[in-house]
Amino acid sequence: MAACLLTVSFIAACLFFIFYYRFSFNYETEIRHQYNLVFFMPITAVIYLLQTGWKKTFSIKQIAALLIIIVVCILLLSSTYFSFGNEHFFICCSVYLLCSPFLFFRKTISFHIILLFLLLVFLYELGAGFNQLFQADDADNGDRSLLLTGSLQNSGIYGCYLVTQLPFAFYVFLQWKPLNNKEISALPVGLRVTAFLLIFATSLFMIYKTQSRTAYIASFVTTAAWVLFNYGAFIKQRILVLHKAWLTALFFVVLSFIGFAGYFLFGMKKMSAVGRMMKLQITLNHITDHFWLGTGLGRFTWYYPQWQAQYFKDHSQVPTDYFLSAGESYIIFNEYVQLLKEVGLIGFIVFAALLLYFFTSKSAENRKLMFTAKLTTTAVLACGFTSYPFHVNVFLLLLVFCFVLVFSLRENPFILKSSFFIHNRRLAAAVTGCVFLLTVLAGYQGMKAYTAIGKWNDIQNNYVLPAEAKPQLSPVYNVLNSDGKFLTEYGEWLAQNNGNGENTIAVLEEAKKFFITKQTVEATAQAYAAMRNYPRAIENMEWLSNYLPNRFTPMHELLKLYQLHNDKDNLQKAALKILNMPVKFPSAEVDQIKNEARLSINIYRSYENSYRRVH
Repeated sequence: MAACLLTVSFIAACLFFIFYYRFSFNYETEIRHQYNLVFFMPITAVIYLLQTGWKKTFSIKQIAALLIIIVVCILLLSSTYFSFGNEHFFICCSVYLLCSPFLFFRKTISFHIILLFLLLVFLYELGAGFNQLFQADDADNGDRSLLLTGSLQNSGIYGCYLVTQLPFAFYVFLQWKPLNNKEISALPVGLRVTAFLLIFATSLFMIYKTQSRTAYIASFVTTAAWVLFNYGAFIKQRILVLHKAWLTALFFVVLSFIGFAGYFLFGMKKMSAVGRMMKLQITLNHITDHFWLGTGLGRFTWYYPQWQAQYFKDHSQVPTDYFLSAGESYIIFNEYVQLLKEVGLIGFIVFAALLLYFFTSKSAENRKLMFTAKLTTTAVLACGFTSYPFHVNVFLLLLVFCFVLVFSLRENPFILKSSFFIHNRRLAAAVTGCVFLLTVLAGYQGMKAYTAIGKWNDIQNNYVLPAEAKPQLSPVYNVLNSDGKFLTEYGEWLAQNNGNGENTIAVLEEAKKFFITKQTVEATAQAYAAMRNYPRAIENMEWLSNYLPNRFTPMHELLKLYQLHNDKDNLQKAALKILNMPVKFPSAEVDQIKNEARLSINIYRSYENSYRRVH
């Protein structure tokens, strides 16, 4: 019963992530789908009660898994910054809560059902991409590779997804032995081999068409890992008998290949590569900040915009490519540096230890299944160097699933010579009871937040005057007062519906404690300007113009604020900056802004000349 419930829940979550809720951080305030995941929390509680309620013996890793759940639930119930409103944090918690019960299963039937499901979804996505390919051929202009997204809304992520699914497809078609260790299949071996080769060739073709450099790298790394696992001993034997001259030549060939590949991949989309280098450099400038414990999961997206704004404020002269590459960024396309910043050095060491435990796991009975999970994990990890797979929900789910699969099937000891078990029924019952109780309480709190989101949407649609909505707003605010997206929308709603100006500013300033985006800062600047508090409005708009240095609209708004504040010196500086700004995308709006800046300079100079003649 527990295994069936867990398998169905996993499949439902996977469908939700692939077709509806793709990314674990979204700066759009209307995307708050993480609250839908609270429905899995009571299901997880029931699964644990069914699976562990009568157990007398627990392994150390099972006890550790239960203790982590207790910590997660306590944070969700009591923390301000690490609760349901922290999108990435709550998704990580939800994925862990959903997958951790697999640690208590030894039978592989649930794993194989999930693999069959993943294969079906993979085939659907492959077909969807193929259909988009034909539509792309009919497109008149633009980068056609961007149209190949499957259901994942991004061509690069789609290419990476295809890479990560190939190991499972290989296992299901060619290696699965579901009954009595005998290969059972309704299809002949030759037909299964042909089918897989067709899928493999089609996938490689689609990966090539996406022009995703990360997918190319992940394909190479995954293939190399498969070759080394199956033929590593033979390759090592052949290399050892080579003459020293041949070894030297081979070394330079490999080095040249890596150099050429790097040059080719960098040149494919140069501005994109430069932008990633810029983000990495800005982050490394703050590598010592929060060094030991990190910012906390999900908080990097709050810190990075401030670092980028500070960088362009402190560096008036930056490479043009850096200037043009600066966008509304919250992740840096290198999951390992970002993870180091979020969990600190201590947390990163724990992550490295988990990887070591994972890749050293062995199982004689499930050797091929375990290797398939390792190969899939290798593909996801390879993507993490130049992309953001830990922030793609289906990748995160897949990664945690592979970890718990390997951990549950592991047969070899890690440090101790034999597995260590706890044979204390009272302790086991106490831990299980705490897990059940806290998961139910956290789920209840999450349900309240989910309901509050629905009420907030109704208020926005049905009320115009804040005074009329106050009775409904108070309970909503009490539940969602640590959700930066809600606070941003609430502040904007107050501003648009003639709410109290001081209240509007207070709400938006509170929102900035949890959620710093272009939308939040822009709304705050406008709220201060509406109250004629021009110094604070200028402060916010200056921050925004530093965060997005190549955007003309923030500079234009800043120019107008200087005019309203009668700050002629800064007005001239802003106007000159606008005139000297490189244009990334020419448009009539940019031309108009430059003309206004030019006019402002002429007016300033006329005023200055008149002042000199008088005095």
